[in-house]
Amino acid sequence: MTVLHTQGWTREPALPATSPEFVTSQTPGADAYRNVLAWIVLPTAATEPPSPVPGLLHEVSAMTGWARRDLAELLGTSHTTVGRLSADGRVTPRTRDVASRLAELHAVLVRLFRVAGGPEPLRQALTRETANGTATQLLRDGDWTAAYTTALDVLRGPRPTMLGASSSPMQAATRELRP
Repeated sequence: MTVLHTQGWTREPALPATSPEFVTSQTPGADAYRNVLAWIVLPTAATEPPSPVPGLLHEVSAMTGWARRDLAELLGTSHTTVGRLSADGRVTPRTRDVASRLAELHAVLVRLFRVAGGPEPLRQALTRETANGTATQLLRDGDWTAAYTTALDVLRGPRPTMLGASSSPMQAATRELRP
């Protein structure tokens, strides 16, 4: 909170002519001033919250070991733009799409990092070739869901694709109500 101390001359409040304090010695229209001491308490200056973009870039680099050029290739921009975003984090209209892609990329990688348990297993899951291609290629194409499931298949192994596929026999969910 900022406190501003002002001391000086301020305008006297206007008094009605019928008031006993009305100054009659002054000519009409003249301003009356008095010496005052005032303390003004100002709210703290509104600051913009820090941008999350530099933190996102740092976390993605830490999880994957990718350099700025690798990140730029995945985000569809230049390495200088990635460097500028990591330095000041200011998102302009030109970089809004890059920041949006970065947020989506970060969300996918954080989920995969938790499952992988570390940077090295995550790197292996992102670079291993599968029938769909590598998860990194799918990330580059912006297919976040396919990249996530491809990397999960590498980390955990493929799952049965049919819902309800089980080795135990399934009972009917409903039965007839007729006698």
